[in-house]
Amino acid sequence: MCRICYKDFDINTTKLECSYCPRLTTIPFLPKLTELDCSNCLRLTSIPSLLNLTRLFCSYCPITSIPSLPNLIALDCTECQLTSISLPKLIELNYSGCRWLNIESEITNRLIVIQRRFRQLIKYYRFVRFIKSREFNEWFYAPEGIGGKNHKIRLEKFVSNLNKE
Repeated sequence: MCRICYKDFDINTTKLECSYCPRLTTIPFLPKLTELDCSNCLRLTSIPSLLNLTRLFCSYCPITSIPSLPNLIALDCTECQLTSISLPKLIELNYSGCRWLNIESEITNRLIVIQRRFRQLIKYYRFVRFIKSREFNEWFYAPEGIGGKNHKIRLEKFVSNLNKE
């Protein structure tokens, strides 16, 4: 049993470790709590909205959702039952073995957008480099090329305008 079950904790505590407690079902509201370790607590199914919580370790717990915790920066939920996470400030995330958590799809979607943009930029830079190359100029301004035919047409118009005057 842990300190919560024995009611042996201070209301101003900042770190709380209640790992491997077989009786823990809820976590009391502690206003100054910043770090919580509730790993392997098999009866704990939810976490209250603890406003100052910055680190949460809930590995091997049957917790299915985490409430909105605006200050949470580290989460360790290895082999958990979580189905979704919406924590914008999260810096450290360890979710190995989480079957229900679908984080890869969001990362994959962002990666696809970045790859598309990068391919577009590569095509643009290749095109600009090709336009500035000697091969392009020789092809474009050759007598049979687009630029050469265009130049011939403009030259014929210029000569015909001189003859009319």
